[in-house]
Amino acid sequence: MKKGWNENMSDNGRRYAPKDATPRSQNSREFKLNLSEDQLNHTDELEDLQGYAGSRITAWRDPASDPTDNGYQILQSLYAIGSGGLMGLGLGKSRQKYLYLPEEHNDYIFPILCEELGFVGAVVVILLFILLIVRGYYIAMHARDRFGALLAAGISTHFALQTFLNIGVVTNFLPATGISLPFFSYGGTALLIQLFEVGLILSVSRQNDNKLL
Repeated sequence: MKKGWNENMSDNGRRYAPKDATPRSQNSREFKLNLSEDQLNHTDELEDLQGYAGSRITAWRDPASDPTDNGYQILQSLYAIGSGGLMGLGLGKSRQKYLYLPEEHNDYIFPILCEELGFVGAVVVILLFILLIVRGYYIAMHARDRFGALLAAGISTHFALQTFLNIGVVTNFLPATGISLPFFSYGGTALLIQLFEVGLILSVSRQNDNKLL
């Protein structure tokens, strides 16, 4: 037996512990006492951040584990999507938008669309987004110069990523990110910029048509 160690017998076998062992919590307190005020504040911020991030991940993996707080929004989103059924409740007849689903006019407008237009309406909207993105890449591939190609491809990628992230979040495929749905979410400035981006793609397309002529 090593010197300075106590032998504790248990049903599972031998366990050894040093005589001068100090509890981990006490060591942690002594460590914090030796830190400066700025270091303590930074340590507390890291602990708060880890707790916040952990709760977000837990709510994403199992929203039902906290249905009244962190998992509330995604549960209401899934209720809205499921209650729409195949054909939906009808345009303007959503129930979840009445103080049940937070941010129903902004980031979580797609579940309301699913509830009112159903699975068929949601598929049509997704296909329209796919058509817009594919057309943008087609224009980029046939651009007259490299700048036009990069411009059209970049804007199309922006629309693709934003649409994928938004729909992925509201269907609980991805953790909450706060990304709006292009052309649907509330916000005049965002809509104005998106229309401006579409205008740029159309400008590249017009140059392509002139090149063919």
